[in-house]
Amino acid sequence: MKITETLAWLKYLRALLFVLLLSPLTASAGLYELFLRAQQNDSAYAAARATYEGDQEYHAIGRSYLLPSLTLHSEATSEHTERQGTTVANQPTLPSQTYSFNPQSASLHLNQPLLDFSLLASRDEAYARADLGEMTFAGEQLSLVLRVAQAWFDYLLAQDGVDLARAQKEAYIGQQEQAEHLYKGGMGTRTDVEESRARVELAQSQELVATNALAVKKRELEKIIGPGVPPAVSVSAVQLVAPDPDDVSQWAETAREHNIKVLAQRVNLRIASAQADHAQAGNYPNLSLVGDYTTAHEPDFYTDHQQTALIGLRMDLPVYQGGRLTAQSRQAAAYREKARDDVDTSMRDAEIKTTEAFLGISNGIRQIHAMEQAVKSAEITVEGMEAGQKAGLRTNTDVLNAQQQLYTSRYNLQKERYNYLISRVQLRAAIGALNGEDLQILDGMIGR
Repeated sequence: MKITETLAWLKYLRALLFVLLLSPLTASAGLYELFLRAQQNDSAYAAARATYEGDQEYHAIGRSYLLPSLTLHSEATSEHTERQGTTVANQPTLPSQTYSFNPQSASLHLNQPLLDFSLLASRDEAYARADLGEMTFAGEQLSLVLRVAQAWFDYLLAQDGVDLARAQKEAYIGQQEQAEHLYKGGMGTRTDVEESRARVELAQSQELVATNALAVKKRELEKIIGPGVPPAVSVSAVQLVAPDPDDVSQWAETAREHNIKVLAQRVNLRIASAQADHAQAGNYPNLSLVGDYTTAHEPDFYTDHQQTALIGLRMDLPVYQGGRLTAQSRQAAAYREKARDDVDTSMRDAEIKTTEAFLGISNGIRQIHAMEQAVKSAEITVEGMEAGQKAGLRTNTDVLNAQQQLYTSRYNLQKERYNYLISRVQLRAAIGALNGEDLQILDGMIGR
């Protein structure tokens, strides 16, 4: 896909998102609804949109370099002149005289470039800057989707942390009551009671830490979507789908061509090339059509009214500027080489980010399967430990450790689910194809 085709696709996407912004939000908020809210409330996105609108004026600026320019000049002054008389042999020959008049003039100047390579380069640079504004805004759109997804999943994980901390606390409280009951019946020890009580206090502290973390994540989400965060509903399952195609090299190749930062660096190369052409054009002659019309009232002592009109060609040829033009040409050529290197760097970065996201999905699927099995094993272990404690084969410490392992495994499972979902978003962003529809698809993959 060429840059022009990409720009056309981005304009279509913005039009689609604008229509969607006018539609009412559904009652149950998901990632897609949060994204629409973020487009209306995120200050960074609003600033990027304003910058984009300003950058689009480069189209008109670029055209203006090759269009004619007209300048109207008007002037009105008052002049007063005194001339002293002259004498010869003490005899006056010319009397003293005083002259007063009020010259007024108006002139219209025309300049139409006919051949000016520096102006052509300036036009190309302006058009490239308009395209860069498109790419920058598209990159901010991708960034907004990523920030919404990351903030939302961080918020969900924080809520999971609170829920699990409370559940763990309740389990410890139950174990404490069990230890106290056994101790009173002469079947337990004071150590078991104190250890259970310590675990309860630790769980209470962890619940407080988790609650504070949730408040922070809520504020971070509100910074993007505005006030009013929807209730967090725990993710109970995630549809696991491997990348298609399941070949990281194909994804990396796509990223080399369509990653937004790569496209932006290619436009920067266009800008640097236009600047190099502009610097080089300083050594070339330029040709312009010029015209001038002037009308004047009392332009001098002897004329009451005067009109002048001229039209012709003007050629300017730089001869020597102290070496400045040559130095500027070398400087611009060096900056152009830097821009080429920046394109290569951005392509490599895109490959790395694509590979990381691809492996994050592949490894995430394996990690989720492993953690699901770990949770099942931990649940069975807790049941076994509790049964063994009742039979006198397991200690209170064994039960407490098993419960702690269970809730740790559940938290790690939720964390891996969110990491997997974020990796899917990052992979789409790395190839420059992330949009609101991807969030809708992601919403459909989440079970609650």
